[in-house]
Formats: sequence, structure tokens, C-alpha cells
Amino acid sequence: MPPTSTAPVDRILDYTLVAANALRDLATASEIPFLGRVCTLTLMIIPMVQSTRFQRERCLHIMEEIHHALCALISLAVQSDHIQAPKMLEQIVRYAATLQKFDSCLRSQRELGTIKRLFKQGEITAQLDACGTELRASLGIFTATQTARLATAVAELNIDTETRHQELLELISSQSSSFETVSLIGRSSCNVSSGSFSLLPASPKIFYGRETELEELINILMADLARIAILGPGGMGKTTLVMAALHHPKVANKYQTRHFISCESAHTSESLVAIIASHLGLDTSSTSERAVFALLSAGQSCLMILDNFETPWEVLEGRAKVEAFLALLADIPHVALLVFLCFTITHLY
Repeated sequence: MPPTSTAPVDRILDYTLVAANALRDLATASEIPFLGRVCTLTLMIIPMVQSTRFQRERCLHIMEEIHHALCALISLAVQSDHIQAPKMLEQIVRYAATLQKFDSCLRSQRELGTIKRLFKQGEITAQLDACGTELRASLGIFTATQTARLATAVAELNIDTETRHQELLELISSQSSSFETVSLIGRSSCNVSSGSFSLLPASPKIFYGRETELEELINILMADLARIAILGPGGMGKTTLVMAALHHPKVANKYQTRHFISCESAHTSESLVAIIASHLGLDTSSTSERAVFALLSAGQSCLMILDNFETPWEVLEGRAKVEAFLALLADIPHVALLVFLCFTITHLY
């Protein structure tokens, strides 16, 4: 069982909302890479936890861990240059990836019917526990450089929400000199390619026997208007081949921005758009296909990998909308597309 919460249940989400908004303001002003992504995901997760009844207590304990981590990140951003270190930025990216897993898990269980949720209860519980474990590990790293001041800030969970917001704002303003230093460092490092700290799976440590296929895939990715669909049953090494290509120096140099997006929980075209919008940092509460299209059209050259695309595509009722959205993405000339579809059949239609 999860540990007993130290904060009133009805205030955990309020505290987390306050901390997320304060960190978002700080991230915008300081331009510290990847903090904005953490805030965006947290702000999307809060209303889902607020409305959930399934595994609610477990989700609230996870939210308390998230609140602690946000407080730690605020303290790091205001008081220390350490947050700009490559290893710390890498850890923030890993933390965002775990938040994305938590977000996907919540969306998936929300879209399941009551009966299916009951049958999948063990699987969902395991996913939530895994997210909680990863978030606690990140919190330990974030707090490793902090002093008793941070411990005090994290422990003060029973104060009024508005008072806590004011304290966070005062903490930021009281550290104006170090804040200016962080801001300057943030501006100098904001040009670091997102590929350097992308949410791509790691490059395979062992890769042997597919050099010909690897070279062919790299050549396709290096061409203009790269549009690739990789089909096949699970376990045949599709992901290993693609990850070896994506981490190849030539590919990484061409695509400074690379998005690896799991579509496993996207059972409708609407949820597919929401997941992609979430990954791009858009507000999913009012995001449309056109908003995603506009953002990508105005951006730089990028590579978008859509994993488990068979999930939205296999739903016959919504297939036309899914295909129309994919065609919309394919119309953007500087966005390369790589789509994974896992099938046990040898034909698509």
C-alpha cells in the first residue's frame, strides 16, 4: 500500500496547481530548458486526477510526490546554477517522460469502460506504482543538493493555498540577483538542440546483422519529405532498427528536434490529437488538429515518430478521421514522419 499522505487530500491538488503555476512563470522568465514541459504535463494531469474515482488514493499520493518535486525544482532554479548542468537537465527530461507515462495511464483508464477497468485493475495498478517509483527517484536527485531550507519548504504542506503561492513568488523575487544569473545562463543554453535531451528511447547497446536495412533507413530519413511506415508483428526488432537510425550522427544532425510519441492510449482521433498536442506543449483542453498543424508548420525541421499507431488506426469507426489527421501532418514539408504499426496480419485492408 502507498504511504499515508502528510497533506489533507482535498488540498494536495491545490498545492500542486500553485507550485506548477509558479514554476511555469519561472520557466518562462528564465528560459531554463524543459521546465515548461514539466509544468504543461502537470497542469494537464491535475484535472484528470481531480475527476478520477478509480485508484484515486494512489493517484493522490503520486500527486503529492509531484508537488514535492516541483518545490525542489523551484528552489533549484532560483538558488543554484546546478540546474543548468547537463546531467540535471537530462534528469528533468526523464522526469517529464515519467509524467507523460502517468498522463497516458490516466487517459487510458478514463477511456476504458467499467468492466474493462476491473479486468485491467492489476495492470493499471502496476503502471501507477511504476510511475510513483520513478517520480520518487527523480525527487531524490532533485533534493540531493538542497539544504534544510528545502526540507522545510517541502514539509510545509498544511498552509493555505494562497499563502503558499505568495511565498513562492516572494522566494523568486527575493533571489533577484541569482535569478538574473540563471536567466542569462538559460538564454545561453536554450539553443541546445532538443535532440540532445530528447525523449527518444536510448540507442540500442547491441546491434548486429541489419547493417543493410539500417543504411537504407538512414538514406530515407536523410532525403526530403521522408514518410515511412514500419509494419510487422511485435518482437521482430522494428524499434531496435529505428532507434539505431535515429541516434545515427547524420540523422541527429539533420533533425535537431525529434519527437517520439506513443499512441498506445489513443483510441480515438481526438485522443490522438490530444496526445500529440501534449507532447508539443499545447493546452489540450482547447487544442484542435489545426492548432497542431499551425505549430508544426511554423517550427523548424523535425522528425516525428508515432509508435503503436495501430491503436487509433484499428478502430474502424474513427479510422477516416485518424487517416485525415495523419495526412494533415504529412502535408507539412519540413516534418518527417515515421509511423510504427504492429500487426499480426499480412494486409492492412
